[in-house]
Amino acid sequence: MTLRCRPYYKVSKRSIHEHIRARAAGAGPWTVPALCAAYGLTKGSLPGGGTIGILELGGGWVASDMTTYFASIGQPVPTITDVSVDGTKNAGAAGGDASVEVALDIQVAAAVYQYLTGKTANVRMYWSGDIGTAAVASAKDGCAVCSCSWGDDEPAWGSAELASMQAALVTCTGAGTTFFAASGDNDGDDSDGTGNPSVDAPASCTNAVACGGTSTPQSGPSVIWNNNPGDASGEGTGGGYSATFPFAAWCTGPTGPGRMVSDVASNADPDTGFEIVQGGQAQVVGGTSAVSPFWAGVFAALGARGQGFVNAKLWGAKADFVAVTAGTNGAFPAAVCCGLGVPTQALLTALAGAAPAPPPPPSGLLSSAQVTGVQAAVSAVIAPQDALIEKSVVGTQLQAAITALGPVAS
Repeated sequence: MTLRCRPYYKVSKRSIHEHIRARAAGAGPWTVPALCAAYGLTKGSLPGGGTIGILELGGGWVASDMTTYFASIGQPVPTITDVSVDGTKNAGAAGGDASVEVALDIQVAAAVYQYLTGKTANVRMYWSGDIGTAAVASAKDGCAVCSCSWGDDEPAWGSAELASMQAALVTCTGAGTTFFAASGDNDGDDSDGTGNPSVDAPASCTNAVACGGTSTPQSGPSVIWNNNPGDASGEGTGGGYSATFPFAAWCTGPTGPGRMVSDVASNADPDTGFEIVQGGQAQVVGGTSAVSPFWAGVFAALGARGQGFVNAKLWGAKADFVAVTAGTNGAFPAAVCCGLGVPTQALLTALAGAAPAPPPPPSGLLSSAQVTGVQAAVSAVIAPQDALIEKSVVGTQLQAAITALGPVAS
């Protein structure tokens, strides 16, 4: 039943001339490295080593698009491996409209990773008819992250399917793979057909990092993405409160009746979107489909090992985000739909682990460990002379030297 899911990309409706004018006005589309720099993320600052898993329910990619795209931003082409989970495969050039999603996912995730690490990304594409099985497969293969830009409104799933998907994500994150999910592109009701507020799944699952969308101009702060202000069924970021999963204790966002969606955010407005290459053509694409791979690229850059379930850690680092405060998605404010906000270098440094503290200045005291080290060093030097020097004499001289250095700290 997962095949009914929608990919959450949005192609910009602007013409090339409108994009040129928008760029001149500081409101045009981004390249991935330029957005990273605008967030203050430092090029080459992270160790990398994490494998990026990307979940796709359809579409395809071709090597020529990747060659053209990565050459355009001055980066190497990542290593891309296709994995068929259940017989679903990369459809290549015959992938149809969903191929826009596939290109967006690969190009954003790998470009973020390569900007932050200076290393070539390793991307594994999981082709599947089911989100949960693909997520578990990515974890079994040791991926640091798994990005999902497909989903549907909660009412469309049913309680049994939602429970099964959450169970799969528990397995995924328990194995060390952090799962990122797009929060949807149809504002407050997630296009559920009822006109009532609704959030998207799998983003609403407790063990997913829900990724909301901003409109991020090239000058000025990020605001919530909503191209139809006041319309809960318009084009804009999903978000709100789950009707299935409970509000989480680790969430310090506005309290609501269920799990709050989203946790994090990034650029998603197709008018301020990303320049990608698909089908041999350059185009500008956005949607929360761009947010999930963006954050997946960040987390894969943190190190070879995945961090598994990170939501509590993220909400504990609230001060290291830039909050998004302006606007609504027609039903809920930015503080709900964009969660903690957009990343900073301070956040990346904290997630990667603080550098070891420098050693304290000398106190005039020797620790017990230092005494042991001195004894070992002296013994190594005088060992060849054991036949010529009485050990009792050496011991006395060593003790006298230590005493002369000062008292030993406990």
